Amino acid sequence: MTKLKVFLLDDHKIIRDGIKSILQKSEVYTVAGEEGDPVKFIEILSKLDTDILLLDLSLPHISGFQLIPRIR
Repeated sequence: MTKLKVFLLDDHKIIRDGIKSILQKSEVYTVAGEEGDPVKFIEILSKLDTDILLLDLSLPHISGFQLIPRIR
């Protein structure tokens, strides 16, 4: 079975680490990458090969709500 690739975008490393810890035990999901800076995320967005984005809606500089149209 192919695992779904999840990318984590949250400015709090402790949150990303906690979610990674949970997903690493999963037989369904795998962590494809992570970023804490939304500006850097935008720079790498076109290169991502991921199925799911877990997005913090209250990010510094650019809110998650502002990112959604750019991601689509």
